[in-house]
Amino acid sequence: MTVDLDPIKAALAGEQTVDAESILDWLGALVAEVERLRASLPAQMNPMQRAHAMLRVGRRTYWIDGDARSITCHLCGLISRHAQDVLHRFCGRCGLFHEDLLEMLPAVIAEARRVPREGEGA
Repeated sequence: MTVDLDPIKAALAGEQTVDAESILDWLGALVAEVERLRASLPAQMNPMQRAHAMLRVGRRTYWIDGDARSITCHLCGLISRHAQDVLHRFCGRCGLFHEDLLEMLPAVIAEARRVPREGEGA
């Protein structure tokens, strides 16, 4: 199932109006889609597998706060306020430079394919 974002984008841009019932329907569909995707992921993923999953759907693997004083790693949840971590987009827990992940993507994909899925032989 794919959630159609166009009506919501148009409403946010002021191009059309959307009633509250439509917004609730859209949110319900979005929550169902997130739960479906979550259920399809392996129970435990290493940081590289999480990075692959996030980059595949176009999500960033980190967040820098508005003041550029902290970086949050979306792979492990670590929040670092160390200036060098923020500057270099580094996560000390994962040991990854987030900007390097795009260059590493082919290796990440290969690694993810080597991990057996549930029900497959090791």
